Amino acid sequence: MKKLILLFVLLSTSILWSKIPVPTFTNNAINDYANLIDATTEAQLNRMLLAHKDSTTVEIVVLTYTDIENETIDEFANRVFNTWRVGNKKTNNGAMFILTLKPNRKYRTEVGGGLEGILTDALTKRYAEKIFKPKAQAGDVSGGVLDLITAYIKETSPEYVALKKEEEKLAAIKRAQDREAFNATMISIGIVLLYILGLAIVIGGPIFIIYTFLRRAELRKEAREKARFNVLAYLVSIEKKLAAAVKIGIPNAQEVLEQLLLSYKNFTKENPPGGKNEIDEQKHIDVINRVTKSVISHYDLYERVWNESLKTSSSDFKELYERIQLARKRLETLSSENIFNKKDLSTDFNKKASNLESKLESSRGLFKNSTSITSLEASYEEFKEINDDYTWLLFWVESIITKADKYIEAKRWVEKNTKRVEKYANENSSHVKVAKKFEEVQKMQKAQVVDYIGLATAMGFLLNIIPQERRQAEELDRARRDRERRRREEENSRRYSSSSSYGSSSSGGGFSCGGGSSFGGGSSGNW
Repeated sequence: MKKLILLFVLLSTSILWSKIPVPTFTNNAINDYANLIDATTEAQLNRMLLAHKDSTTVEIVVLTYTDIENETIDEFANRVFNTWRVGNKKTNNGAMFILTLKPNRKYRTEVGGGLEGILTDALTKRYAEKIFKPKAQAGDVSGGVLDLITAYIKETSPEYVALKKEEEKLAAIKRAQDREAFNATMISIGIVLLYILGLAIVIGGPIFIIYTFLRRAELRKEAREKARFNVLAYLVSIEKKLAAAVKIGIPNAQEVLEQLLLSYKNFTKENPPGGKNEIDEQKHIDVINRVTKSVISHYDLYERVWNESLKTSSSDFKELYERIQLARKRLETLSSENIFNKKDLSTDFNKKASNLESKLESSRGLFKNSTSITSLEASYEEFKEINDDYTWLLFWVESIITKADKYIEAKRWVEKNTKRVEKYANENSSHVKVAKKFEEVQKMQKAQVVDYIGLATAMGFLLNIIPQERRQAEELDRARRDRERRRREEENSRRYSSSSSYGSSSSGGGFSCGGGSSFGGGSSGNW
């Protein structure tokens, strides 16, 4: 039975892919197997093509055929062309025009290698579409073939070929002349541009030098005016700061600011504006600006440090003490509850807080005797050190309190969910991961000091084991379905690609009763 099936498959395949035999050459230029050309036109074409062959050795034949079955027009034309050997063996100067009725009305011009430069693919395609196709679609196949073959004879006649070569030669000469004329024009334009450029240099050079000199003088004047304006603005700013310092009663502010202002005035007096040259003048302006800004920045430092010092004798100082006392009480409560097993935590904090409080008390009059910039900066650095100690202490204790609050919150959660966890573990005791995690939870519950944060984490993980595995399984199943869907889409795409095809032009060539071969070109289409 298997042998019969195999034999049937082989016979079906051979029938499906078998090619029709090449039709016999009739020893005439026109081989009308499909009876598409009338007798008068056929006789006329035979005479024309025979005379053309005798005078030029170019051989052009026509074949009409009824049904080429499963073979494409390009393949069929190529086989016939090679079998009939159209054209001269040495020059391979043959061409064949073929028409078929089935499976679709097709036409093709097959050209040997010797005529490929004359009957190009583009030319045969254009002639077929413009000359043959309109008449064939109108029902006059004979007229279409006659006009097309007449055009091919004209294209391959020596006189026409020579005329085309002469036209191409004349066109090349004209292009060369055009290039020479263009080059001459560009040279003339270049000479004119060079002349204009030289004239611009001769005339424009002195003008540019004069403009540069005047512009630099104008810029120097603008710089002096700007420097003078800046100095006046700085002086006004210093006067305002002095008035403000006196008004708010900053200790020694007037003495310090007047000292700075005096040094500034002495500097400007010893260094008047102007210089031997532009560079000296610009340096002087830069120094004046720098010294003026330095005076203002020194005073700003004094005023900022004084404002900071006010905190040690204002409500801010009181608030600082209150925050320390609040932290002390909170730590005493946490120590009594044995949080983190650190009973000495409150004692440690009290020691550090008392040291900081004594420093704060000593800093109350820290800035009152600062009569110079140097002593002021020293006081400021000392106050910064005290402030840094205070900031660090509060950060330390607040981090402990925050952790303790998390600890208490975890403890409440554990107490609330202990029964739920035990019930969940008993219901899923056969699950290996659940049972193992429940043993770990029980050990943590029996510890001398219970780590409630770690215990809450372990209990939450235990409750999430099975839901997590279920989600992972769902994700894996979803990924598997996606892969299967993509695989089916790819198979369908490949199956569609292998079963779809469409016509295209191909190259083929030379038939010859005289020995041509198929290494030329051609074009095909529907009619």
